[in-house]
Amino acid sequence: IRGSAALPNGTGKTLRIAVFAEGDEASEAKEAGADKIGMDDLAEEVKSGKMDFDMVIATPSSMKLVGQIGKILCLNKPDMINNIKIV
Repeated sequence: IRGSAALPNGTGKTLRIAVFAEGDEASEAKEAGADKIGMDDLAEEVKSGKMDFDMVIATPSSMKLVGQIGKILCLNKPDMINNIKIV
């Protein structure tokens, strides 16, 4: 049998989320429960291969920086980046 199903209570794994943000956006991310928050320092960690997170969120002001490391993110964690939608 092939296919997939959404489990009502999930799989029990908690996601570790990294947010590329500065200033007020960084404090909002911290309040929301992000595990890693930064800009240049977080980008340097990604470039060095240290990616101990499951998902990345980028603020509009950080898209230039995230665009530069996008290939690294996609190669190492291909299911991390989905369609980008601005809400």
